[in-house]
Amino acid sequence: KPVGAIERHSILSVDYRFPDSPFSIDAFAEETGDRIANVANTLVVPPRAVLAVGGRYRFKIGKSNALIRAQVGNVFNNYGYGVGGSGFFVYNLPRRLSITLTTDI
Repeated sequence: KPVGAIERHSILSVDYRFPDSPFSIDAFAEETGDRIANVANTLVVPPRAVLAVGGRYRFKIGKSNALIRAQVGNVFNNYGYGVGGSGFFVYNLPRRLSITLTTDI
């Protein structure tokens, strides 16, 4: 099998906006199966799953629309490797919180 070959890659993304409300929530889950890590097919990177959850709040700043978004990435702080075509190993990011503010001009 080629280096980086993956048996399974599943992605689930869900977004829900509450009726008549400026709030919405979302979740993103990604799961990868075993990955081949060398040309001899003797090294396999184990599977991993990562979950991110977030929420948004829409409001106005003056006459401009604005949105604040908070997201926790890698909720369970799963640690793992990725495999590139050359066999290069990359680590996934640890648990993190990001908050962004976006406005229309």
